[in-house]
Amino acid sequence: MNKYQLSNKELPASFRIDRARESDFSEFMQVYEKSFRDAYETKEVPISQLHHSHFIKSNISEQIHNAFFGVNSISDFAYVNDRVIGGISTTWIPKMQAVELHGLYIDPAYQKLGVGTQLLIRQLRINSSRRIYLDVAKSFKFQQIMYENYGFKKQIIGGNKSFSWPSWSSEYKIKTIRMWKK
Repeated sequence: MNKYQLSNKELPASFRIDRARESDFSEFMQVYEKSFRDAYETKEVPISQLHHSHFIKSNISEQIHNAFFGVNSISDFAYVNDRVIGGISTTWIPKMQAVELHGLYIDPAYQKLGVGTQLLIRQLRINSSRRIYLDVAKSFKFQQIMYENYGFKKQIIGGNKSFSWPSWSSEYKIKTIRMWKK
């Protein structure tokens, strides 16, 4: 299978998407950690060191909770058999007059089955009258293609932005690209 294509597997009949519930947040954080490890484990960012600083020494759960359940946020979870398998969140950013799309995380066992696409489409419909932006890791070509397929364009400005969670050691930086849908 080409890594830029969806799998031939189908989602179970019990698959559904609903508004995120705080009561499912701890289960979502397990999906977040699996997805995070799967996405960021690279030579550039050794996950064993990153995992320790990111998950154990930080308040990442609180940061993600605020992103998903903050005042200006709209979030959805994907479920199979009433178990959380993914989530997405958007937040209205008044100073930018735009919506930031963040927090699209899918359990690796359910990736490339269309879960992320369905979550994305739902958020695009909810925010259809607003400008939407996201930052995606420069090395995540599959995600960039997916977002381009839904009308996002790469913002070309001088240089690359580097991203690092506040809890990461300063030597761990992820180069990102900002993408916009207007």
